[in-house]
Amino acid sequence: MATTITMPKHLANPGKDPIPEDDLMAFISGAGKGNNEAERDKMVQISLKLSAGLLADVDAAAKRLGISRAAYFKAAVSTAVANGITLK
Repeated sequence: MATTITMPKHLANPGKDPIPEDDLMAFISGAGKGNNEAERDKMVQISLKLSAGLLADVDAAAKRLGISRAAYFKAAVSTAVANGITLK
């Protein structure tokens, strides 16, 4: 079952101009707030290896939503952390 991310109307613009990264980050940063919010809000760069096919799928999904690849990953991870995931 897919998890749905409900974005505010001003951020939901599939097929239109890309969403400003600052607006999207403000939306995503609300997920997973903990006791030490200042520490949790620090951005940290990571490295991730994916198959070329999966990356192409991510790029296509991000394009359909009108967001960047990075924003797609941030939204996906935030949603998984907030809602949990099932591995088979």
